Amino acid sequence: MKLIYAAMFLFGCLFSFGQSSGQKKMDYQVWDEWSSISNQKISADGKWISYTTSTHLGDPVAHLYEVSSGKSLTFNRAHNAKLTYDNRAYVFIIKNTEANTRALKRAKTKEKEMPKDTLGIYYLGDKRLLKIPNLESFKVPEEGGGLIAYQVSDTITKKKSKAFPLVIHHTENRSEDTLLHISSYTISKDGGRMAAVNLKKDSTLIDGVWIYDLGTKLASKVYEGQGKYTNLVWSENGNKLALLADLDTSKARIRPYDLMVWEFSNPDKMQIVAASLGSYLPKDYTLSKDYTPTFSKDESQLMFGITPF
Repeated sequence: MKLIYAAMFLFGCLFSFGQSSGQKKMDYQVWDEWSSISNQKISADGKWISYTTSTHLGDPVAHLYEVSSGKSLTFNRAHNAKLTYDNRAYVFIIKNTEANTRALKRAKTKEKEMPKDTLGIYYLGDKRLLKIPNLESFKVPEEGGGLIAYQVSDTITKKKSKAFPLVIHHTENRSEDTLLHISSYTISKDGGRMAAVNLKKDSTLIDGVWIYDLGTKLASKVYEGQGKYTNLVWSENGNKLALLADLDTSKARIRPYDLMVWEFSNPDKMQIVAASLGSYLPKDYTLSKDYTPTFSKDESQLMFGITPF
């Protein structure tokens, strides 16, 4: 009995202490203040660690920790932060504040009048931050290369467009190359090559697909023709590229997509390897634009989707 009374007395003391310790009451408002950690990354050389903290309604903060010095840097409103594989740069999107964005949406501000994103490139060597306004998108290779590819919008005419200049930023010497009127692009896993689709701006330019070689810094057009090119994907080692192409100029309701492939062994052109209405398909089926083609790891097979029509 003495043990029971002692346990009850101890529980009562702890309960009283918890009640009088001034701890904040746990309710739904606490959820808005809690911070979560995401997007944890380590540089390829192990010298830098990156992660993002964010609250429910607040702006994210990217943290960059230097292992050798033990010092941390923070970048407010930084989204989708990435370390380049060559350990030269830390890249992220700087967005408008969440509070201001919500206020503008409540005021029914038109999309074209909303604040544009900014690309942030922080160079790890000389600790310098470069900001590039009017960002549309950016990409970096997963496991190689020394490039940052990004697109910026037209700030003069402010016309709505599906194609923008594509800037290829080389992190080694910070030089840049530009491809015009690019609607979509993808970089091989090792960063050796990039594929880009250009849309015609006027009668002097025809739709087509370009391959950019990082080693030579040269771009070559591997297919030319009016159409819609989508679902670009590289093979594991970057020697093959697949995409879906709608080359039909009619206004047919059901769009006929062909599967096209480019190979390094035959670099001058792309070829259709599976037609939209081939005899290999089941009856009343065609290729699906909702499934991105996938190469097997050894590149010997290419999987793609089909759909009834």
